[in-house]
Amino acid sequence: MNRSLVVLILLVGLACTAVDAQERRRRQAMPDADTDQTEHLEEKREAMRDRIEGLRKVKIMDLLLLEGEQVERFFAVYNPLQRSVYEAKDAVDAAVRDLVAADRSNADDAALTAKAAVVSEKQKALIAAVEARERGIKPVLNARQYARYIGFEAGFMDELQRMILRRLKR
Repeated sequence: MNRSLVVLILLVGLACTAVDAQERRRRQAMPDADTDQTEHLEEKREAMRDRIEGLRKVKIMDLLLLEGEQVERFFAVYNPLQRSVYEAKDAVDAAVRDLVAADRSNADDAALTAKAAVVSEKQKALIAAVEARERGIKPVLNARQYARYIGFEAGFMDELQRMILRRLKR
């Protein structure tokens, strides 16, 4: 498997884990928070994902020099494949939350083993979704554009983290 793909998946996971950790801290600070608070946090998380995806698309168009019909063809392929990646990532996050909850509730070894296996299965599905996205996009781009795209995806989360850190330092 491509090293940059593994790194990308790990970085996406780390970024989402940081958001989940913040969300858990807020919930622990306010244990009596109602479902409205949880829904609000979920909406906030979804809005953040939309902003990140918008930034990703603008950077992709700029980097790949997509114009006219090629923009339409690229995003017609990219959008559903990226949605699959996000759905797979959400499934990993849910499985991890389930595993952590089982651990906190002192579940037995068999239950923990089964839940850990589910996490592993969901992670494999995420990797498959990323690979499917790359395979699906490849025919729409020329060799140089595809190489740039792969490099972009491998470094996007690092760049996003740097942008966030710069903004926080202001």
